[in-house]
Amino acid sequence: DSLLETFVLNMYIRCGSISTARVCFDRIPVKDVVAWTSMIEGYGIHGLGIEAVKPFNHMQENGITNENELKKKPGWSCIEMKGGIHGFVSADRSHNQVDKIYDLLGHLSRKIQIFGYVQIT
Repeated sequence: DSLLETFVLNMYIRCGSISTARVCFDRIPVKDVVAWTSMIEGYGIHGLGIEAVKPFNHMQENGITNENELKKKPGWSCIEMKGGIHGFVSADRSHNQVDKIYDLLGHLSRKIQIFGYVQIT
C-alpha cells in the first residue's frame, strides 16, 4: 500500500535515518508524487541539498510532475544556503544555523519589499 510505504519512509526521515529512508523509497514499487516529494524533503531537511536535486530532476525528466505541483507543507519553511537546503518548522529556533537563517530571511524580506511585495500574515 503506497500510503503505508510513504508513512514508513517519512518515519525514517523524521528519525534521522536518511539511508534507511532511501532503502524504503527504493523498495516502493509504484512511487506517487507524495513519495517522491517526501524523499526530496528528507534530503533537504538533513542538509543534503545536492542529493535532493537528483530525485527532483528524475521526476521532471520522467514526467512525474512539474515544479508547480510541488507544494510546501504548512508550517514548514526551507532555505538554500551554501549549497544545502535547510528545513525548519516555523517559529522553531532549534536549527543549528537559526540565526543565519533568520538574518538571511530578514535581508531577503527587505529586498523584496523594495519591489512592492506586501506580506500577508
